[in-house]
Amino acid sequence: MIIRADIADFDVGRILIDTGSSVNVLFADPFNGLGIDHQSLNKEITPLLSFSGDVVEPIGSIQLPLAVGSGSRRAFIYTHFLVVNCSTAYNAIIDRPALT
Repeated sequence: MIIRADIADFDVGRILIDTGSSVNVLFADPFNGLGIDHQSLNKEITPLLSFSGDVVEPIGSIQLPLAVGSGSRRAFIYTHFLVVNCSTAYNAIIDRPALT
């Protein structure tokens, strides 16, 4: 499923909900568009196994506000994202537990 959500008060489209993912991923281009300083990233992280089976070294991790829905059906949480620099059709990948 592909949705739109607010991440750090920015409307972000093309977010993939991946029920098999164990982490929330925010890709580098959309992260840079949020205007958040790279100094805010936690650099103490382990590599990530990509969809293709390649090992990807994340740029860092960060906790950001995530809001989904509208009106009285709007949900808001703070969630951790791994920031990854690789090509994809999506801006972010959210694991299903983040939406519950």
